[in-house]
Amino acid sequence: MTIAAGFLHRDGVLLCADTQQETWSLKFYSAKVGYFDCYAGKVAYAFAGNSDFATAAIKGCEKRLKEISSGNPAQVAQKFLDKEYRRVVFGNPNQANDLSLHYWFLLAFYIPGEPVRLYATNQVAMQPISSYRCLGIGDALATYLVRPSFGTGISERQALHLAAYALTIVKRDVPGCGGTSMFLSVRNDGTIREIYNDPVVAQLEKYLGAYNMFTQQLLWSMTDVVGMSDDDFEINLHLFDERVLEIRREWSAARRG
Repeated sequence: MTIAAGFLHRDGVLLCADTQQETWSLKFYSAKVGYFDCYAGKVAYAFAGNSDFATAAIKGCEKRLKEISSGNPAQVAQKFLDKEYRRVVFGNPNQANDLSLHYWFLLAFYIPGEPVRLYATNQVAMQPISSYRCLGIGDALATYLVRPSFGTGISERQALHLAAYALTIVKRDVPGCGGTSMFLSVRNDGTIREIYNDPVVAQLEKYLGAYNMFTQQLLWSMTDVVGMSDDDFEINLHLFDERVLEIRREWSAARRG
């Protein structure tokens, strides 16, 4: 079922997804984000759910948008994806009981002179997104993780950090999510940034478990106002500072190396 997410940032839209894909008898890894050019500008996408159906649908949508030379690309895409979903999923007699048939898209549309617009699909519906959206089996956990820190004024780099943080935890804790995290930023100036091996993502995945353990230990000692003195808590606080500074120094050294 996988996980995908999209974030509006001050310079455009960031899309991301894991790479684990599954059939009933096979698990494999492949990209679930991408983009293509069309008559109106650029279209970027990320998907979650049935990878075969989603891949066929987005390729068909790309073909349709490249065949025409006018019209609103979001409306054209919505019409095509609506028809394809009805044909492939609603046309299957098992669709009501087989969740593996369903899929979801995040679509970012760049039209020169306009800010990038983000949309999300849910079955045959497609709606504009003004902040962020998480899709797939990991959507509830990812939304819970993103909500406290998200703001539409965040930078591309901040959006990347937040997305990497959420995907790291979802891949660790939610069945069906895993593999490498992939990111794609569509900027308001029309440039595309594909992010596959960013060091911050690797560092987050390596250290996040330890950092969460440190913060939980600090929280438990902070709440223990009966069994722990203020002086002992201050000692624990300094130990936390030292641990975090050590991680920070390792990250800095890795960047310089």
